[in-house]
Amino acid sequence: MLYSAAGLLSLLLLGFVSGYGRGEIALGVCFCRIFGIRRLESLLWVTLAYLFLARPFLGFVPTHWPDADMVLTARYGECHLADPSVRYFGLLARCLLAYLLFLALRKLPMAPKLMILHLATFGLILLSPVFFNCGPVGASITMYFLISFCWYLPILAYLLVDYGQCGPRSFFTLYFMPFFETSPNPQPVLDLPCQEDEDQALVRRSIVLSLIFSAVIALTNLIQAVLFHGRFYGHGLTLPWAPIPDLSVTGLTPSLLELYPRWQVLLAVIWGGLHRITGYMVLGVFIECCRLMLGYDVPRRFTNPWKAHSFGEFYRCIMPYYIVLMNRLYLQPIYNYLRSHGWGRKWGFEMAVWLSIFTANFTTHVIKDVQLAGLIGGAEYLWRSLITDFCYCLVLFICLRFLGLPKSWPAPLRFLLLLSLYSLVILSRTGGIWVSPLVRLRFAAALFLGL
Repeated sequence: MLYSAAGLLSLLLLGFVSGYGRGEIALGVCFCRIFGIRRLESLLWVTLAYLFLARPFLGFVPTHWPDADMVLTARYGECHLADPSVRYFGLLARCLLAYLLFLALRKLPMAPKLMILHLATFGLILLSPVFFNCGPVGASITMYFLISFCWYLPILAYLLVDYGQCGPRSFFTLYFMPFFETSPNPQPVLDLPCQEDEDQALVRRSIVLSLIFSAVIALTNLIQAVLFHGRFYGHGLTLPWAPIPDLSVTGLTPSLLELYPRWQVLLAVIWGGLHRITGYMVLGVFIECCRLMLGYDVPRRFTNPWKAHSFGEFYRCIMPYYIVLMNRLYLQPIYNYLRSHGWGRKWGFEMAVWLSIFTANFTTHVIKDVQLAGLIGGAEYLWRSLITDFCYCLVLFICLRFLGLPKSWPAPLRFLLLLSLYSLVILSRTGGIWVSPLVRLRFAAALFLGL
């Protein structure tokens, strides 16, 4: 009983400290544990209630500004995403389309069904602006349906690949996913069995992870507030020095170096990479702790990048579920297709790695910020995303495939170098689709070469 109470309190701490509505999600998990709601079939009903009672898309973190509410308000002066009727019809449309695609594609070979699924999703984004012109309520239903369908695309893909023979009841139980699964890279085993007989060990593991990462995210949020003169959990800090530039606010303009010392801009770049890493890991650990508290023995995928010897190893440590998703849904089918069409083992693998990195990143970034299709149109959104991600993925591919460090170098030095490298990779996507590759190139030339 004492362990259970400590687990609930530590999970609540992690949820509220990490923000983005995760404290409310943690409360829901505590409710389920207290009342013995653990099985997927029972969690389905809690998830349905959560979808109608919680704020729309609570816990999901888009990377682009503006968010869905702002897009609809800018277009019509009002937003109806929270209306029960909008949620109902948006949810119904998402489920119907997902199940129809599942029935139509599940008997096809892996590569064709995944390709058709992605083409259908991109086609949906292209067509969505037509429905965004149907008035404020119609636009809100379209937005709810579009975002929810895209955010759950990886789950639908996993269902097609690994659960093609499941019936309607099993499909919807797995497709809805528990309400705390708010990552675009879900854990790959959708029907993970509940192991209540190992409850004490799982709770102990959840407590340790929750306390460690609560401290990590609190520390990084404090450093963020100190560096940029932001607010620390609602409290302003009075500091005797000027803030460093926040590149997400100032943009990547070469004139920035005329206003700030070069070391401050470099510090902003490095900190941007480190802050992104902690954000990724805390989200993944939070979802893992939610599962542990309900008796699901999630594999330990998150490991410490401190002792990594290559950029590939470093990347696997901070984004384990994304690596699994990329290998399972992109690398394997692409490599098998290339090999069956005459590509050799070596060059077929290199081309498959490049294509899987690009398609996985492009798809993930598109579905995370699909609300922008309602702002600039589907075709413009996909085109801007394509240009942005091509440059980003090229840099990422080079780093993943060719950059390693000698094992004899001290761990702190290796970590600093790999973190700096990762920060440069992130810099190639900072500002997202609103910043052209040419502007980024000019900023990098001014920052590193003084041009």
